[in-house]
Amino acid sequence: MNEDFKKGIDSIKNIQMTRYEKDLVLKRILETKPQKVRSFWVNPVFYNYSFATLIILFVFVGGTSIYAEKALPGDLLYPVKTSFNEPLRAAITFDEIGQIEWEEEKIGRRLEEIESLSIQGMINEKTTQTIEENIDANLETLDKTIEKAQNRSERNDKTSKTQLKLQVQNEAHNKIIEKISQDKNENEKEKIKSLNDSVKKRIEKKIEDLEKRKKR
Repeated sequence: MNEDFKKGIDSIKNIQMTRYEKDLVLKRILETKPQKVRSFWVNPVFYNYSFATLIILFVFVGGTSIYAEKALPGDLLYPVKTSFNEPLRAAITFDEIGQIEWEEEKIGRRLEEIESLSIQGMINEKTTQTIEENIDANLETLDKTIEKAQNRSERNDKTSKTQLKLQVQNEAHNKIIEKISQDKNENEKEKIKSLNDSVKKRIEKKIEDLEKRKKR
Protein backbone atom coordinates (compact mmCIF):
# COMPACT_ATOMS: atom_id res chain seq x y z
CA MET A 1 0.00 0.00 0.00
CA ASN A 2 1.63 3.34 -1.02
CA GLU A 3 2.05 6.23 1.41
CA ASP A 4 -0.63 8.50 -0.10
CA PHE A 5 -3.25 5.78 -0.02
CA LYS A 6 -2.29 4.94 3.59
CA LYS A 7 -2.78 8.60 4.53
CA GLY A 8 -6.22 8.46 2.93
CA ILE A 9 -7.11 5.45 5.08
CA ASP A 10 -5.85 7.23 8.21
CA SER A 11 -7.94 10.30 7.35
CA ILE A 12 -11.06 8.20 7.04
CA LYS A 13 -10.38 6.65 10.44
CA ASN A 14 -10.56 10.15 11.94
CA ILE A 15 -14.01 10.93 10.48
CA GLN A 16 -16.63 11.03 13.21
CA MET A 17 -18.76 8.12 12.10
CA THR A 18 -20.20 5.17 13.96
CA ARG A 19 -17.91 2.16 14.32
CA TYR A 20 -20.09 0.19 11.90
CA GLU A 21 -19.91 2.90 9.23
CA LYS A 22 -16.12 3.18 9.58
CA ASP A 23 -15.60 -0.54 9.34
CA LEU A 24 -17.89 -0.78 6.31
CA VAL A 25 -16.13 1.99 4.38
CA LEU A 26 -12.64 0.75 5.25
CA LYS A 27 -13.54 -2.82 4.29
CA ARG A 28 -14.73 -1.68 0.87
CA ILE A 29 -11.62 0.44 0.31
CA LEU A 30 -9.27 -2.42 1.11
CA GLU A 31 -11.16 -5.08 -0.83
CA THR A 32 -12.16 -3.12 -3.93
CA LYS A 33 -9.94 -2.24 -6.86
CA PRO A 34 -10.25 1.36 -8.08
CA GLN A 35 -12.90 1.59 -10.77
CA LYS A 36 -14.91 4.19 -12.60
CA VAL A 37 -18.26 5.20 -11.19
CA ARG A 38 -20.93 7.13 -13.02
CA SER A 39 -23.20 9.13 -10.77
CA PHE A 40 -25.91 11.69 -11.48
CA TRP A 41 -24.83 14.00 -8.69
CA VAL A 42 -21.69 15.25 -10.45
CA ASN A 43 -21.41 17.35 -13.58
CA PRO A 44 -21.92 14.98 -16.56
CA VAL A 45 -18.74 16.36 -18.13
CA PHE A 46 -16.71 14.95 -15.24
CA TYR A 47 -18.64 11.78 -14.44
CA ASN A 48 -15.67 9.41 -14.81
CA TYR A 49 -14.53 9.43 -11.19
CA SER A 50 -12.49 6.60 -9.78
CA PHE A 51 -13.31 5.00 -6.48
CA ALA A 52 -10.21 6.59 -4.94
CA THR A 53 -11.41 10.04 -6.02
CA LEU A 54 -14.77 9.47 -4.35
CA ILE A 55 -12.98 8.63 -1.10
CA ILE A 56 -10.84 11.78 -1.33
CA LEU A 57 -13.99 13.86 -1.84
CA PHE A 58 -15.58 12.14 1.13
CA VAL A 59 -12.59 12.95 3.35
CA PHE A 60 -12.49 16.62 2.39
CA VAL A 61 -16.20 17.24 2.91
CA GLY A 62 -16.51 14.67 5.70
CA GLY A 63 -17.41 17.12 8.46
CA THR A 64 -20.24 18.74 6.53
CA SER A 65 -21.34 15.35 5.27
CA ILE A 66 -21.63 13.90 8.77
CA TYR A 67 -23.55 16.89 10.11
CA ALA A 68 -25.89 16.67 7.13
CA GLU A 69 -26.99 13.19 8.20
CA LYS A 70 -29.16 14.78 10.88
CA ALA A 71 -30.63 17.39 8.54
CA LEU A 72 -34.36 17.56 7.80
CA PRO A 73 -36.27 19.02 4.83
CA GLY A 74 -35.97 22.79 5.09
CA ASP A 75 -32.52 22.66 6.72
CA LEU A 76 -29.52 24.18 4.93
CA LEU A 77 -27.61 20.88 4.85
CA TYR A 78 -30.51 18.68 3.74
CA PRO A 79 -29.48 18.79 0.05
CA VAL A 80 -26.05 17.50 1.11
CA LYS A 81 -27.75 14.56 2.78
CA THR A 82 -29.91 13.61 -0.20
CA SER A 83 -27.74 14.75 -3.13
CA PHE A 84 -24.28 13.84 -1.83
CA ASN A 85 -24.33 11.46 1.12
CA GLU A 86 -26.95 9.07 -0.20
CA PRO A 87 -25.62 8.87 -3.78
CA LEU A 88 -22.10 8.34 -2.37
CA ARG A 89 -23.32 5.45 -0.24
CA ALA A 90 -25.01 3.97 -3.31
CA ALA A 91 -21.85 4.43 -5.39
CA ILE A 92 -19.73 2.36 -2.99
CA THR A 93 -22.32 -0.41 -2.69
CA PHE A 94 -21.49 -2.92 -5.40
CA ASP A 95 -23.52 -6.06 -4.72
CA GLU A 96 -27.18 -6.20 -5.81
CA ILE A 97 -28.56 -7.20 -2.41
CA GLY A 98 -26.71 -4.36 -0.73
CA GLN A 99 -28.03 -1.88 -3.30
CA ILE A 100 -31.61 -3.00 -2.76
CA GLU A 101 -31.23 -2.87 1.02
CA TRP A 102 -29.82 0.63 0.78
CA GLU A 103 -32.73 1.80 -1.37
CA GLU A 104 -35.13 0.29 1.19
CA GLU A 105 -33.25 2.09 3.95
CA LYS A 106 -33.64 5.39 2.13
CA ILE A 107 -37.42 4.97 2.29
CA GLY A 108 -37.02 4.41 6.03
CA ARG A 109 -34.98 7.59 6.29
CA ARG A 110 -37.78 9.57 4.66
CA LEU A 111 -40.29 8.12 7.13
CA GLU A 112 -38.01 9.04 10.04
CA GLU A 113 -37.82 12.57 8.65
CA ILE A 114 -41.62 12.80 8.70
CA GLU A 115 -41.59 11.70 12.33
CA SER A 116 -38.97 14.31 13.27
CA LEU A 117 -40.78 17.06 11.37
CA SER A 118 -44.02 16.09 13.12
CA ILE A 119 -42.43 16.22 16.56
CA GLN A 120 -40.86 19.62 15.89
CA GLY A 121 -43.98 21.09 14.27
CA MET A 122 -42.10 21.71 11.02
CA ILE A 123 -44.57 20.26 8.54
CA ASN A 124 -45.54 22.92 6.03
CA GLU A 125 -46.10 23.22 2.30
CA LYS A 126 -42.39 23.28 1.48
CA THR A 127 -41.33 20.34 3.66
CA THR A 128 -44.35 18.33 2.52
CA GLN A 129 -43.42 18.86 -1.13
CA THR A 130 -39.79 17.90 -0.44
CA ILE A 131 -40.75 14.68 1.33
CA GLU A 132 -43.24 13.67 -1.38
CA GLU A 133 -40.76 14.33 -4.19
CA ASN A 134 -38.02 12.39 -2.43
CA ILE A 135 -40.31 9.45 -1.64
CA ASP A 136 -41.34 9.29 -5.31
CA ALA A 137 -37.71 9.39 -6.44
CA ASN A 138 -36.61 6.81 -3.86
CA LEU A 139 -39.41 4.40 -4.76
CA GLU A 140 -38.57 4.72 -8.46
CA THR A 141 -34.88 4.03 -7.81
CA LEU A 142 -35.78 1.03 -5.66
CA ASP A 143 -37.95 -0.28 -8.48
CA LYS A 144 -35.15 0.06 -11.02
CA THR A 145 -32.65 -1.56 -8.68
CA ILE A 146 -34.85 -4.65 -8.26
CA GLU A 147 -35.44 -4.77 -12.01
CA LYS A 148 -31.70 -5.22 -12.60
CA ALA A 149 -31.92 -8.85 -11.47
CA GLN A 150 -31.58 -10.96 -14.61
CA ASN A 151 -33.20 -14.17 -13.36
CA ARG A 152 -36.99 -13.96 -12.98
CA SER A 153 -37.05 -16.29 -9.96
CA GLU A 154 -34.34 -14.26 -8.28
CA ARG A 155 -36.12 -11.01 -9.12
CA ASN A 156 -39.42 -12.29 -7.67
CA ASP A 157 -37.64 -13.35 -4.49
CA LYS A 158 -36.11 -9.89 -4.09
CA THR A 159 -39.47 -8.30 -4.87
CA SER A 160 -41.23 -10.32 -2.16
CA LYS A 161 -38.62 -9.36 0.43
CA THR A 162 -38.88 -5.70 -0.53
CA GLN A 163 -42.68 -5.79 -0.29
CA LEU A 164 -42.43 -7.20 3.23
CA LYS A 165 -39.80 -4.62 4.22
CA LEU A 166 -41.88 -1.72 2.92
CA GLN A 167 -44.99 -3.03 4.66
CA VAL A 168 -43.21 -3.44 8.00
CA GLN A 169 -41.63 0.01 7.72
CA ASN A 170 -44.95 1.61 6.84
CA GLU A 171 -46.88 -0.05 9.66
CA ALA A 172 -44.25 0.79 12.28
CA HIS A 173 -44.10 4.38 11.05
CA ASN A 174 -47.88 4.81 11.18
CA LYS A 175 -47.94 3.66 14.81
CA ILE A 176 -45.26 6.20 15.68
CA ILE A 177 -47.16 8.97 13.86
CA GLU A 178 -50.35 8.09 15.76
CA LYS A 179 -48.53 8.48 19.05
CA ILE A 180 -46.88 11.75 18.02
CA SER A 181 -50.22 13.20 16.88
CA GLN A 182 -51.86 12.64 20.26
CA ASP A 183 -50.09 15.65 21.77
CA LYS A 184 -50.63 18.01 18.85
CA ASN A 185 -53.32 20.61 18.28
CA GLU A 186 -55.92 20.13 15.57
CA ASN A 187 -54.06 22.21 13.01
CA GLU A 188 -50.84 20.23 13.49
CA LYS A 189 -52.72 16.95 13.47
CA GLU A 190 -54.24 17.80 10.10
CA LYS A 191 -50.85 18.67 8.59
CA ILE A 192 -49.32 15.45 9.90
CA LYS A 193 -52.24 13.36 8.69
CA SER A 194 -52.24 14.93 5.25
CA LEU A 195 -48.53 14.27 4.66
CA ASN A 196 -48.58 10.83 6.22
CA ASP A 197 -51.63 9.71 4.22
CA SER A 198 -49.97 10.93 1.03
CA VAL A 199 -46.77 8.99 1.72
CA LYS A 200 -48.68 5.93 2.93
CA LYS A 201 -50.62 5.76 -0.36
CA ARG A 202 -47.41 6.05 -2.37
CA ILE A 203 -45.78 3.17 -0.52
CA GLU A 204 -48.90 0.99 -0.66
CA LYS A 205 -49.16 1.61 -4.40
CA LYS A 206 -45.56 0.56 -4.87
CA ILE A 207 -46.23 -2.65 -2.92
CA GLU A 208 -49.21 -3.36 -5.22
CA ASP A 209 -47.16 -2.59 -8.34
CA LEU A 210 -44.44 -4.98 -7.21
CA GLU A 211 -47.04 -7.70 -6.68
CA LYS A 212 -48.39 -7.22 -10.20
CA ARG A 213 -44.89 -7.48 -11.62
CA LYS A 214 -44.36 -10.90 -10.03
CA LYS A 215 -47.39 -12.19 -11.93
CA ARG A 216 -46.18 -11.09 -15.36
